[in-house]
Amino acid sequence: MNELNDLITLIKSRTPIIVVETEDEVRANELIRYASQHLKQNFYRWSVADGLTMGNNVQQTDRGYQEPIELLRYLWGLKYPGVFLLLDFHPFINDPKNIRIIKEIALRTDQTQQIIVFLSVKFDLPGELNTFAAHFELELPTREIIEKIICSQVKNWSIQNGGQNPNLTNDEIHQMSRVLYDLSTTEVKKAVNQTLRETGAKNHISEIGKLKYEILKQSSVLAYECETSNLSQVGGFKNLKEWLQKRQMIFLGEKNIPGLDAPKGILLLGV
Repeated sequence: MNELNDLITLIKSRTPIIVVETEDEVRANELIRYASQHLKQNFYRWSVADGLTMGNNVQQTDRGYQEPIELLRYLWGLKYPGVFLLLDFHPFINDPKNIRIIKEIALRTDQTQQIIVFLSVKFDLPGELNTFAAHFELELPTREIIEKIICSQVKNWSIQNGGQNPNLTNDEIHQMSRVLYDLSTTEVKKAVNQTLRETGAKNHISEIGKLKYEILKQSSVLAYECETSNLSQVGGFKNLKEWLQKRQMIFLGEKNIPGLDAPKGILLLGV
């Protein structure tokens, strides 16, 4: 996994602060924990709900440290290395006291080897801390992973509905994974679950395309057209049409070229 190697390299470089912005909290948590284990580093996890815990064990330490200022003062007093994952710390990051203590921790990272990882959906780091920080971006799930998620969600849906079978064929699962490509793990699960609830055992592909449109519309950056005309109905673009026709199997994921990633689409620019 490239993202795991990148994260391990980032931690080994003793970057004091790592910022991860994602909705895939569970996957990010597991990735950071695994990277810490690989480096034989102690892994700690903090949230305002659970306080400071060791690894994924939601067992509070003796004092808990649920308050942000208590947590930071505790970390400041530590003398041993570790990776400290702080969940949803964004409401507290702009407190001047918190900024100063985090900066003190960052300034001595070379000696203590303590790494702070902020994990939130959205996290704006104060300018005073930018010098010490790096942003890490999770990779989106591959088609193979998306198909595994679909199968897992279908199995759960069947159990919850008295063994009812949605009767998804392998080809339908493959088509659904194509539609859901470029969404996060959380968004894929949400779309599959909602599709199964609303359609039961039919019209999966059409419904999941509409849900992807709704998800992308929320970002206000991208738009997804779930109903488009056939390419033959588009006027002009003769060379482009021929070029796409020759590469149709590659674009549809039906043919792989060793050493090259499958294309995600084409970008047309015009005035």
